Amino acid sequence: MISPSAVSRRKVPVPILIGAKVALATALLYFVLSKINIAEAAQRLTQALPSSLIAGALLALSIPVVLAMRWWVLARPVVSWPDALGFTWIGSFYSLILPGAVSGDVAKGSLLALKSTGARQAALPASILTDRLVGFAVMLSFFCLSSLLVLRTAASPELARFALPAAGAGAAAVGALLLGWTKACQRLVMAVLAYLPWAAARSKFTKFAEATFAYARQPGRLWQAAALSVVAQGLSVAMYIALLHSLRIHFGLIPAFALYSIISVLGLAPITFAGIGLRDWFAVGFFSAYHLPAEAGVAFAWLCLAMSILQAVIGGLWQFVIFLSRPPAAAASP
Repeated sequence: MISPSAVSRRKVPVPILIGAKVALATALLYFVLSKINIAEAAQRLTQALPSSLIAGALLALSIPVVLAMRWWVLARPVVSWPDALGFTWIGSFYSLILPGAVSGDVAKGSLLALKSTGARQAALPASILTDRLVGFAVMLSFFCLSSLLVLRTAASPELARFALPAAGAGAAAVGALLLGWTKACQRLVMAVLAYLPWAAARSKFTKFAEATFAYARQPGRLWQAAALSVVAQGLSVAMYIALLHSLRIHFGLIPAFALYSIISVLGLAPITFAGIGLRDWFAVGFFSAYHLPAEAGVAFAWLCLAMSILQAVIGGLWQFVIFLSRPPAAAASP
C-alpha cells in the first residue's frame, strides 16, 4: 500500500520548479546583460590568453579527480576506485543539467546502485552524505576565512560591510555541521527515527543514520577527506587565478580567494542551473568593488561556466561509455 506522504510527494510540480529556476536565471542574466556592453564582454573573451586558459582547464580537470579520491576514502570498500572516479565525473554532468545543489550526488549514487548490486546498502548513501558534509565544512571554513581577509583589504565600504556578517554566518554554519556529529545529536536523531510510523521506512532510515554516524568513530578517514577537500579548494582557487590572468586581471591571492569562496557558497542555493545568472550578478558586483568594469566580471563568469561545461562533457561521455558497455541482458532488465 502506498503511504499518503508518498502520494503527496508525487504531486510536487517538478516542471513548475524547474521552470521557476530557468525563469530566475533568465531574469538575473537579463538584469546583468542589460547594464553592460555585451560586445565588450565577448571581446574580452576572444582576447583571453590561451596559455592561462589551458592552465585553467587543466586545473578544472584535476578537481574531480581529487573529489573522487575524497569520496573513495570514505566509501571504500563498498565503492572501488574506478567506480569512485567514474561516477564522480558522471555526477559533474548531472550537477550541470539538473536543478539543485546536490543533484550530482543523488545521480551518482543512484546510478552506481543500479550498476552494482554490492553497492546497494546503507553505507553508499552514508558515504555520499559524509563526503558532502566534509566538503561543506571545508568550503564554509574557507568562506569564513576569506570574508575576514576581505574585511582587512576590501576595496569598497560595501564589500567591507558584507564581510563581517558573512564570516559570522560561515562560522555558525561550520559549528552547526560539527554539532551534528556529537553523541547528543546522534542520540536525538535516533530517538526521532524510532517514532517513524512505517516500519520499512524506519528500518531504512535507521540503518542510514547508523552508517553515517559510524564515521564519527573513524576520525582518521574524516581528516583524510578534509585534507583532500582542502586540496580541491586550493585547486579551485588556482583555477580562478588562471582564468582571471587570462583576462589580464591581477586581483592578488586574497581577492581571488574571496571571489571563489563566496561564489562557491552562493552556488549552494538551488535557485538556478549551475549558478547561471547568479554567478554573473555577483561577479559584476565584486569586480565593481575593486573598480573593474562590469564587462570583465561577466567575461569571467562565462569562463567559469565554460570550465563547468568542460567537466560535465567528460562526465557525460563517461556515462555514455558505461551505458554502451552494459551487457544486453542488464540493459534490458527493468
